[in-house]
Amino acid sequence: MAKKGKPRPDHRPPAHNPHYAHDPPPYSQQQPPLQQQNYAQQMHHGGGGGNRQHARPRPSPPSEVSDCVKYSLFLYNCIFWIVGLFFIAAGIWAFHDRGVFNEFQSLSTNEVSFLTDPVIWLFVLGGVVFMLGTLGCLGALRENICMLKCFSIIMGLILLLEIGGGCAIYFYRAQIQAQFQKSLTDVTITDYRENADFQDLIDALQSGLSCCGVNSYEDWDNNIYFNCSGPANNPEACGVPFSCCIPDQASGVANTQCGYGVRSPEQQNTFHTKIYTTGCADMFTMWINRYLYYIAGIAGVIVLVELFGFCFAHSLINDIKRQKARWAHR
Repeated sequence: MAKKGKPRPDHRPPAHNPHYAHDPPPYSQQQPPLQQQNYAQQMHHGGGGGNRQHARPRPSPPSEVSDCVKYSLFLYNCIFWIVGLFFIAAGIWAFHDRGVFNEFQSLSTNEVSFLTDPVIWLFVLGGVVFMLGTLGCLGALRENICMLKCFSIIMGLILLLEIGGGCAIYFYRAQIQAQFQKSLTDVTITDYRENADFQDLIDALQSGLSCCGVNSYEDWDNNIYFNCSGPANNPEACGVPFSCCIPDQASGVANTQCGYGVRSPEQQNTFHTKIYTTGCADMFTMWINRYLYYIAGIAGVIVLVELFGFCFAHSLINDIKRQKARWAHR
């Protein structure tokens, strides 16, 4: 039998006493080991285990460049580009139909024919519109500030010329009309037969407006082919172009010889029944007054379309600058 003695002292640690500073904190409040912390962080970010989950990429902030403005400007300039290409193609076709090498030789020796040639103005207009469309299309797609600035500068100059020209015509219309009539008399009458395309343009103007000459039918006396002092064997002497003739409604066929000798003394009493006697300058003024509101409306629409292109280009330039500034501050 074991001897009964004094009970052995209990060496177990006492219960946790919150007032005892040297007691360790409860297990729930203890920090996990460093390896456990790393593992928990790895699992939280999807870095370990068979059920690994990839972290979603951080969404990028929206771009400062407006897609609406960008592609609206692109489509806007596509129309310009197509119209300019059409004008250039029409000029090339007209040159080919006329004989391009002979035409270049005549243009180099006749400055007046060069300035009054409609085909040359087709090339000039088509080239300017085509260049504008190319700058706008490439500048919008590539977001190129240099191209967009060139486009906006050219468009701004065109707007200034149109607005300034309209104001000058309105305030100085009497002086401009007098000078315009004198220039038309010197150019259209004298050079009527020098250029086939220019001749067709004058004929279309006289037939469309029902007029003859610039100021009156007597203006055709300044042309060497219709002058009354020309050769006696010339059938066109003392006459006018066939586009000055009043059409015969019964036959409906244009008579290209109807203007021969109508201004001769023998036909002084009957010529007014055969040809138009009013000048094209007066008829053109009457036509403008008749359709003034329509002309003003069309001109206003054209200015607004050009103004929209100018504003779109500036808006896109500012968007690109803001986007570049954001990239620079990253």
